Amino acid sequence: MDGIRRAVLLGGLAVGGACGAAAQQAVPPPPRPVESGPSLAVTMQFLQEKLNDIGKVTLIAFSQNTSDGSAVNNTYTDEVSYVIANPGECRIDFHWKATNNGATTSDGGFWFSLRDVQDIVIKPYVQYQNEINASGGVPNIVTSSTNPNVTALLVRRPHGIYNFFPFTDADLADRVAKAFTHAVELCGGGNKEPF
Repeated sequence: MDGIRRAVLLGGLAVGGACGAAAQQAVPPPPRPVESGPSLAVTMQFLQEKLNDIGKVTLIAFSQNTSDGSAVNNTYTDEVSYVIANPGECRIDFHWKATNNGATTSDGGFWFSLRDVQDIVIKPYVQYQNEINASGGVPNIVTSSTNPNVTALLVRRPHGIYNFFPFTDADLADRVAKAFTHAVELCGGGNKEPF
């Protein structure tokens, strides 16, 4: 009996020791989740190329004054150039020139940090123009169409500040909006409101 007890006891110690040794071995941490989508550098390069490709967009907005029924047609020109998308600073720099019926309304260098961006919105230019008219105190000027059709891409930041980029290709506007959203997420921007 002593021999059997000793064998069982030694066997138990051997198993217990092996279990204790196994419990002490370092277990490698689980792999980090794979970051989905292109890198920030690739995304910023795409944004730089596509925003520079916008160039000069001229459109005629066909509108009506609902107060007196008169037609109001304006020719707008928006020009985006010298776009630099800097992944190290999460920043977009560009030159913007805008005219309304030949009169320059904006001409200068602008920039924004992707860390400050709350959201990206795309909408038909007609809707964008009607919202501008309403907020500018002339809701009676209603734009019904433009030639060519233009899609407005808006990069919105706090306090109602936004940047407008005009696209004559709605599919491209959608792709650029997705790239902007991805870049904003990689830079830590986006809407931080809890609800």
